[in-house]
Amino acid sequence: MDYLNQISAQTRSVPNPKAAAANAPIFSPKMLKILIGVAVVTVLIIIVGMITGGGDSGATELDNLARVELRMNNLNTEITNYNKFIKSSKVRAIGLSFSSLLANTIRDFEAELDASYEYDEDEISATVTSEEEAHNTELDDTLLEARLNGLLDVAFPRQMSYEIESLLIIYTQASKTTKNEKMISIMNEASKSLTVLHDQFDELFDANK
Repeated sequence: MDYLNQISAQTRSVPNPKAAAANAPIFSPKMLKILIGVAVVTVLIIIVGMITGGGDSGATELDNLARVELRMNNLNTEITNYNKFIKSSKVRAIGLSFSSLLANTIRDFEAELDASYEYDEDEISATVTSEEEAHNTELDDTLLEARLNGLLDVAFPRQMSYEIESLLIIYTQASKTTKNEKMISIMNEASKSLTVLHDQFDELFDANK
């Protein structure tokens, strides 16, 4: 009888593998960081390739400006959607600063688009639209996965750091293909603040490793 009681106790103490699997994160923190880094670096390589001749060589001035406008709007939406789930007050504060900067830059940028180009979204090339949709989908997937795994406070600063690098790249491309001094000035002024935010996000990521 004692032996059976021992067997029964051992059986009760064995964890249910299905329950453990259901409660376990999809990826380990280390693996998620690696995946985030690989995904973002891949996106940056693609963008750099486009700028150096690997992409649509027929992109017009308006296409490049439209890419900037789409990227800023999509990025600001993602920040708004996920910043509220961040636990760290420091990360949230810098996220809000980033969102505020984007909102002000978008306001000035779109006003100049309408004034100088009679901007119509229907005139944007399908290539620009599809590439920006793909970029935003990948960003959203990355942030969502991090949130579901309880790693958003770590992933968000790193991801935003890469997004700023990417945004600065397309600012540069747009500036090279336009002679609109006001547009160039808007992007130059935003770039100064973006550089500061980039460093702040990097510091937060390093502190949370």
